[in-house]
Amino acid sequence: MTQILNGLGALAAIATVRERFASTILAGDWDAHLQCDDPEEVTMPPHMPPLDAAAHRAFVLQYPKVTAFRMTALNVNGRGDLAYEHGSYDITAAGVADQGSYLAVWRQQPDGAWKVLRFMWNTDLPR
Repeated sequence: MTQILNGLGALAAIATVRERFASTILAGDWDAHLQCDDPEEVTMPPHMPPLDAAAHRAFVLQYPKVTAFRMTALNVNGRGDLAYEHGSYDITAAGVADQGSYLAVWRQQPDGAWKVLRFMWNTDLPR
């Protein structure tokens, strides 16, 4: 994992939020999940237009039950109050397994917390 963020504190903080991001998906706790997002967050699911915060909320509230989910960060890097991360994911929802890659852009908040500013993912499986 490459890093140029100032100190390990930012990496640890991002890792903590990433774990909460993943665990709330698995739990179906969408209110807690959305707390991981920056107020200006945009989510870009595959085969869909980008979703602003309101559209993202509607999207997750109709999401099927997730029975397995794992995110593996492969690289986290950044400067100042912005960081990017790319990695891989595995998910099973409504009995359907998927795997692929994701890209997240993180922004540090005025209180020092890190939140997801942009998030996109794509499946490795054929359409």
